[in-house]
Amino acid sequence: MQATWRIYLVSAVLSCVVAAATALVTIRIAGPAKETDAGGIPPVSPSRTVVLEGVAKVPLARYGKPSELDVFYKTPFASPPHLTFPDGLSESCVVADQKPASFKLQRTATAGTVYAEVKWRAEGQPGK
Repeated sequence: MQATWRIYLVSAVLSCVVAAATALVTIRIAGPAKETDAGGIPPVSPSRTVVLEGVAKVPLARYGKPSELDVFYKTPFASPPHLTFPDGLSESCVVADQKPASFKLQRTATAGTVYAEVKWRAEGQPGK
């Protein structure tokens, strides 16, 4: 009967170790996650964006076919950027396609000024 206290002491110590391990695992699982994407790479912070601006001169449509102009960015983006036109799109111009490295303007006007000047602004995360 004198050795009974040892059993209680070992049980108490073992319970404390198991409780500490359980708490550690719970905190790691349910705690605030580190900001990483699925590949384990930290994402680029939203404040790290690049803004590029320019003017494109889109010619008149000829022979009944719309004219197209590919505009390439000075440096490509990681994904297609947020593309805006501060003065709006003029003279029958539309964005026909947009990629991380360029966008395509299309013009359907067959009369008017020879070149429609379109101011553009692209904002997004830089490519690698």
